[in-house]
Amino acid sequence: MRKIVGTIALSVLVASCSGGGSKVTSTPKIAAQLAECPALTPLPKPQLARATPVTLPASPIASLMASDASHLGVARTGGGTSCVDVRLMSAVNNIAALQGDRFVAFNWSGYETNGYRADGNRVIDRTTGIVTETGGVPVFSPTGQLFAAAYQSDSAFAGLEGFAVWRVTPTGPIKIATVDDIPEMLDWRVDSWGSETCVNLSSVPFAMVPVGTKVFTGVARTRYTAKQAGATWLVTEAKGGGCTAG
Repeated sequence: MRKIVGTIALSVLVASCSGGGSKVTSTPKIAAQLAECPALTPLPKPQLARATPVTLPASPIASLMASDASHLGVARTGGGTSCVDVRLMSAVNNIAALQGDRFVAFNWSGYETNGYRADGNRVIDRTTGIVTETGGVPVFSPTGQLFAAAYQSDSAFAGLEGFAVWRVTPTGPIKIATVDDIPEMLDWRVDSWGSETCVNLSSVPFAMVPVGTKVFTGVARTRYTAKQAGATWLVTEAKGGGCTAG
């Protein structure tokens, strides 16, 4: 298996690197209003649509949210509601607030509009209302100005198939780097950041688990690092301790 698995140039930054990235304190709670959600286009396969609202978590973040069988609404910090179409999301799990409560994220699984199975992770920026598909669970850098995710779907047609980095700006997250060519493995994830330019990743080789395994607790993982190198990021198999803080 290739140890050096891919590079791609960073995107040109179109917003300031300052502002929006630091951790924020909680803001006054504003209720989401589903009546503000735009009308949805009818589904080509309505039989795949969920029939019940999303179950909201038993945590303070739930006070910012509302749901019916078609929408998940999240209150924006400046007023208004950011809406996610959840009709084809059979399961919505692990709803969590990130960076104070500027962001709300969740895992989902369900279908594409064509009926194929799909899954991923959505991140809602409560400051701007922008919804970003990150594939895997995002992990923020030490400064909070960046976040990264790693993901490979079973279908190979997810919103992210590889590793990516986003910069947090006042106008919302901007994807600044993507590495698509990573080894085909299971349960890719970001484990931690060592610095603003080095990320620890891991995944599970197919040979380590029976076919169809979805739970990887206790399974030996292969370690990788993603490092910024000038105008590119490199994803390679980790040697030694990987990325270290400092």
